[in-house]
Amino acid sequence: MSPDPSPLADYLEIARRHEALQDGLLALECNSPDDLVQVARLASERYGLRRYVAALPLDVLTILVRSGHWVDALTLADLGYGTSLQAIATIMIEAGEIDAARSLLEPVVADVRADPDAEVELDLLRCVAKTDPVVAHELARRSLHEAEQADEQTYQAWLWAGHALHAAGLTPEAHKAIAMAVDLLPPADPSITQGTPEDMYYSALYRLITETGYDRLLAEAVGIAGLRRLVGAVDDDAAALGRQGVFTLHSLLAGSMLDLGEEDEARELLTDALAALAEDEGWVIDGSHSHAADVLARLGEPDSLLLPLVRTEEDTVVRGGLLLDCALPFLARGLLDPGLDLLREAVGYLQTETRHGYLTYGALVEAAAALVRTGSPDGVDEGLAVARSIPVGRGTDHAGHESCYRAEALAAIARALLDQGHEEQALELAAEAHEATWDWAWSRPKESQLLAAAAKALAATGSPEADEMARRAIEAGMSGSRSSGRGFEQAFLHRLVGEPEVARSLIERAITDAACVEYEEDEYYPDPTVSLGSLCSPLLELGERQLAEQVAGQAWESARHPKELFRDEDWAIVVSAYVDCGLDPRAAHDAASEALGVDRDDDDHEIPDGVLARLAEGLALGGDEQRVREIARQIARTCPFCSGYAETYARLGRAYLALGRPETTHALLDQALMIAQRSRGHRLGQIVPVAEAFLAVGRAGDVSDLVSLPCMSGRALADLGKVLGKAGEKEAAIAALRRSLLEADGPGQWTAALESVCEMMGVWSRGELILEVVGLTDRNIG
Repeated sequence: MSPDPSPLADYLEIARRHEALQDGLLALECNSPDDLVQVARLASERYGLRRYVAALPLDVLTILVRSGHWVDALTLADLGYGTSLQAIATIMIEAGEIDAARSLLEPVVADVRADPDAEVELDLLRCVAKTDPVVAHELARRSLHEAEQADEQTYQAWLWAGHALHAAGLTPEAHKAIAMAVDLLPPADPSITQGTPEDMYYSALYRLITETGYDRLLAEAVGIAGLRRLVGAVDDDAAALGRQGVFTLHSLLAGSMLDLGEEDEARELLTDALAALAEDEGWVIDGSHSHAADVLARLGEPDSLLLPLVRTEEDTVVRGGLLLDCALPFLARGLLDPGLDLLREAVGYLQTETRHGYLTYGALVEAAAALVRTGSPDGVDEGLAVARSIPVGRGTDHAGHESCYRAEALAAIARALLDQGHEEQALELAAEAHEATWDWAWSRPKESQLLAAAAKALAATGSPEADEMARRAIEAGMSGSRSSGRGFEQAFLHRLVGEPEVARSLIERAITDAACVEYEEDEYYPDPTVSLGSLCSPLLELGERQLAEQVAGQAWESARHPKELFRDEDWAIVVSAYVDCGLDPRAAHDAASEALGVDRDDDDHEIPDGVLARLAEGLALGGDEQRVREIARQIARTCPFCSGYAETYARLGRAYLALGRPETTHALLDQALMIAQRSRGHRLGQIVPVAEAFLAVGRAGDVSDLVSLPCMSGRALADLGKVLGKAGEKEAAIAALRRSLLEADGPGQWTAALESVCEMMGVWSRGELILEVVGLTDRNIG
């Protein structure tokens, strides 16, 4: 272990010290707006620290461990927000720190061994195979035993057993399990004549080959004869797999043939697959092109039909990503000249624009490290230039994991330099990477939305600071999304600073853009009905009631457009636009009535219960009690309260309230409350209609009880706090907002919580506290 302090030492000390924030926040009393701002201040500190620890690149940890600073890596594991114990253990094993890895994993392994029903992660098995092989074998053979003893023999069970045995190092047994999985594959479905992407991804053949064809597992399990049979099975199932699926599987099988030394057969299979794909005018490249590029690199034939196909992609950023995926296997297989040329071409396309977010920056991270790994004279300088061109504030929560793109790129370069023996330079870049992570963790990517909410709240209090805050929000939102919601937000701000003409232009453009959204078959979004319906509420906030009525009518007309999916939901959006916004009640009734009478192609089609409840609200505004009762009976028949949604019964209760039936309303709200109390989130639905229904009948206490439900997300709590605050339930509102701050998960929920706090400070005439909340984001460097 190195005696020198690591680049992270000071920052980790800060993180450890601030761990006490959690206990402090839970113990802090919160009974007033001032207390709430204090909670926000401490929660902001904790939020930034959490983001920092969770997003620190694993490549930085690799460098720390390999340079002797593995105690700091263990500290990160103990802090534990987003850092995987298995990931750190893997790094330690690679660095030869077997005992440290074993100690780290001992508690996890003990828990898994004690629970015979626990599913063992493959990453954990791979680690334990290096630290305690006997234990790894024991855990892996659980899966084999389950496959053998199952009442029904399925390929899935044997496939999983094969993966587990392979991860534990029991390769011969893994081969037997995979061979058994192949034998158990179901036959092709003759009823599928033209497959969809879903048919491809759910195909047993597709799953088995894509999960085993990346290494030698499949080839050594079935041999060349088995691979030939699988090629025939792919051809037989071509209707379900589609041209793209066939190409993907042929590419992987060609690679497996190469694993067995069958070059000629692999070349012929891939060449035919590429030729067939080139004939498809509607072809789409997915990850299969990287498999094909790897096979071509192994064959020493990079100049094939693949690259001309890739270059036909019209979107320059997508083309850059595809070229990068072709370049990486070329470089990995030693084809440096063509690989480096492709890599530089890819970077040129990727840097043309940033509109693709994860695709663009994620690809640049890979490209930066690849430039260094080539070992070319200018590789390090080129890679660093790419990495440092990525804005520090750009990050992602892709697949639930937040990260800073620049830090990821710098760390990957540092790892490449360490692999090349340049430890000192690697440590310097690791320090730069973790500093970028630290800066990113304190950035506020949605700051313009918070500034806009603050400007509105300040305006509500009559504060002279509203004008300046609005100007800050306008400036911050200049480069933001052009969504209709953002357009209305900007319109309000421009009105606030005395620019009504600009505001009017923004409103008109937002409506035009929403109406012009192109409907795509089999897709819910984008859809003009959804886009138009969502505009009614913000139009009312702007005082544009007549325009809101007009837009609701446009949404109604759009809902009449025939479409394959989500048509019922479109009608629900139209009716709710009238009901929730308090627009023409007769129109709400007529839209609901028309929705029930729409001719549906499927005679067995049933309108979802949530949609029926919304239609019932519209019918009730027209006094149509008979049809409301029919809907209530249908919901009771198809959706008993124990399996329904709280929102469904709350909306149905609001319908009976509009009909003047308070007893029925209370009975339905009792059911809604029971569902909410038993829910774990997915049965709650939208919280605002539920809360408003209870408040409408004077049951504020029940709404307050919702605040403590375990199923509530940070965003739902933020919305609930606003509803309670506007209804005069200040104590309950503060409790909801406090919890939303403590449980905010990710930038979206955090921003929503702060926005709600600002809005309520406006309701409570505490303008000076609004400024304090906004001050929490002044560290924004993005």
